Amino acid sequence: MTTEELSTGEPDIVAARNVLFDLLCCAPSPAPLRRELTEEQWLWIAQTARDHRLLPLLHAAARAGPADLWPDQLIEQAEASYRTHSMRWLTLQSAMRQIGTRLTEAGIGYVFLKGATLASTVYPEPALRPLRDLDILVEETRAIDAQGLLDEMGYRPLPGRSAKPKAGHYQLPALHHLGTRVTVEVHRSLASGLAYDPAPLAQRLLASAQDHNIANRPILLAEPAALYCHLLLHAGLKSTFDCGPLVVADIAFLHALDPSQSARFGEVAEEFGLARSHALFTAILARHGPIAHADGSPTAVPDRLVDHATALLALPSEAVRNRKLVRNLRQGKPLASKLLGMLRLATRPTRAKIAVATGARPDSRFVLLGYPIWLVDRAWHLATGGADADRTAEADADLQLEDWLARSDAPGAIDADEESRRR
Repeated sequence: MTTEELSTGEPDIVAARNVLFDLLCCAPSPAPLRRELTEEQWLWIAQTARDHRLLPLLHAAARAGPADLWPDQLIEQAEASYRTHSMRWLTLQSAMRQIGTRLTEAGIGYVFLKGATLASTVYPEPALRPLRDLDILVEETRAIDAQGLLDEMGYRPLPGRSAKPKAGHYQLPALHHLGTRVTVEVHRSLASGLAYDPAPLAQRLLASAQDHNIANRPILLAEPAALYCHLLLHAGLKSTFDCGPLVVADIAFLHALDPSQSARFGEVAEEFGLARSHALFTAILARHGPIAHADGSPTAVPDRLVDHATALLALPSEAVRNRKLVRNLRQGKPLASKLLGMLRLATRPTRAKIAVATGARPDSRFVLLGYPIWLVDRAWHLATGGADADRTAEADADLQLEDWLARSDAPGAIDADEESRRR
């Protein structure tokens, strides 16, 4: 099987994925569905939407019609999700107001990142952009102070998680409020373990943060161009495009917020060494969204890279985890280094990871008893993945994309030898 086939998948799934991405890239207004899909294709879209927090966006798209092309069950699920996140947003806004006020009073520089800023300022309705948690970037030297302030406000470590910060990690342990069920992650940087230096971008995010009123309180949110670069870093160099398709909608809505800023986005991305991630996302938007999204686009990206990145974005969560295991095996690092890294992950699984393997609830008091099952599950996926030619080919293609994103030369430049190797 070729890299192209591995990247795009079966024709029916490719067609369904194209429809889904067309809907995600249609900002600022939902576009009506333009084609009929089979039951299997709708099932794939529904599962992907549930897996990646897309149901509220599908609710907006379904409202645009035509209603007779949408399955009734999916319409009901999407509407229920939209209502849930509409109510949830009130709680999140209150938490943002309280946390922002306390950080300001303590003299701690901060900015709300990603979903909090996107839902507040970019999406036409906050409920269309569900949040798992609140991400807050603070001055690196004040991160521990910020964590202590949250503790005073009633935020506690997640069940089964250590409260001790990991040395050199870009974020502190997540904290959760039992009363509001809001989870907060304090970031002292934007990434760790990369050749890329995220410090200049982190400084820009803090320095350019903009006031946004929530209940008459000024809360600091990320400025659009800096936020755009953070999304590029998160989805590109940090995640190799396996972070889920919601980021495509994020970027589409950012462009739609002020179409005249598209050229500036490219300039700022180049300034922070993210020109290739910008080029790839621009190519995805040009393929699936209004042509205005492609204004000021950089050098063209090969179609096969666009195909592969799009397929990675739509992978189920479990497939992403298994793919990363095989990818780690295929990296050009010494075998001992790979095995030690995997051993560290094996000895410190989260409750959520054990729950996925065992079917238990993450908050169950007995979930840690499933650790042996989780370990066997990981070992099985690792062994089968390393021996499966299709999986190793997929992982190799991922690493090629990772390598391409990390290069600093012109975004579309690929030499003949590289082209030959990838065929």
